[in-house]
Amino acid sequence: MKPIPYLSVGAIRDGGPSAQAALFIGDFEQEMDKSPDRRMLHRHHFYEVFLMTSGTGVLVCDFQRIPFGPMHLVFVSPGQIHGWETDDHVRGKVLAFSTELWGATINS
Repeated sequence: MKPIPYLSVGAIRDGGPSAQAALFIGDFEQEMDKSPDRRMLHRHHFYEVFLMTSGTGVLVCDFQRIPFGPMHLVFVSPGQIHGWETDDHVRGKVLAFSTELWGATINS
């Protein structure tokens, strides 16, 4: 089995690795179109929150298949192995933020 890759917030934001990026907000469908590798199993050192607004699919998270549809909220913690199986009509929002940003918010 090939190693499951880690992605950075910067890889999602601008298509390249960056440890400097702390926050990203975007459209789920645009991110999937821009980086199809995100559909495959991967993990990262940051948090992600997804609000699915239309369409259906399956989130594979830590090798468990979790179906989702409109108005589902999905939270992925750092290190969780996950990937997406979606139809062409899935729309939503994604918020990705670093563990440092989360720690600064909690500790302030």
